[in-house]
Amino acid sequence: MARYIFDQSTWEREAERLDALERCGDPLTLEHLRRTGVGDGWECLEVGAGRGSIARWLADRVGERGRVLAVDLDTTLLEEHRRPNLEVRRLDVLTDPLPAAAFDLVHARHVIGHLPDRASALRRLAAALRPGGWMLVEDFDFRWAELGDWPCDPVDAGPVLGRVWGATLEVMRSGSYDGGWSWRAPAGLRAAGLAEVAGEARALIGDGAFTEMIHLSMLRFRDDVIARGMAAADVDRCLEVLGDPGSCLTAAPLVSVWGRRPPPPDPDRQRATRSAATNHS
Repeated sequence: MARYIFDQSTWEREAERLDALERCGDPLTLEHLRRTGVGDGWECLEVGAGRGSIARWLADRVGERGRVLAVDLDTTLLEEHRRPNLEVRRLDVLTDPLPAAAFDLVHARHVIGHLPDRASALRRLAAALRPGGWMLVEDFDFRWAELGDWPCDPVDAGPVLGRVWGATLEVMRSGSYDGGWSWRAPAGLRAAGLAEVAGEARALIGDGAFTEMIHLSMLRFRDDVIARGMAAADVDRCLEVLGDPGSCLTAAPLVSVWGRRPPPPDPDRQRATRSAATNHS
């Protein structure tokens, strides 16, 4: 696969960024996971598990009779969280084998948008679901933030934030990240064979964890953005605003989309349908 732009081994503050990403996303994610009915005895696949907050929550939720498989390209931050019902495994969802029809739930947050072949990834994850199992995929939608004016207080910082974050997204695209992929997720889940596809987009205002995540992401790629022509003074102005606890930023919407693998056809129902059609004719 293409180089993952947020490789944990290349920046000493990546664990902080992932922690902020979990804190801003977990409350919304947990609402949607509870909606699936995940509970005692379920078998779950957590894709791109990061620091492991959702994997640990799932392990608590499914209990001793359940199982959670947490996978990532780099599992360094996950190793300490292993439990009898929580397995940690290094895995590339585009190339490494996945158990077929093995899971009641598959969850991937801030993963699919980074992959060069999103359709293939969704098909492979859907194939890992048992009939009737649920898949939940989530990612930010950064398209509106590229329009050149990010809603925030102080309001005069909005235009420069929009420009600098747009330049940061350009750097992230070099690692195949698509900041607008999430709105195509429903079509992607349907194309992967899932049914009952639905979702929600929600943007928080004044969420400190989201602001911290953007601050750390921009800090990580500061030199790359400047090398592409952005003025250093503009980048540093954004970092100042994002680092000020008095600033109020409107978050990018978190788009959450879910779908279910259809159960196998019921032979008795099919026979009854065929018989009724024959009798009617």
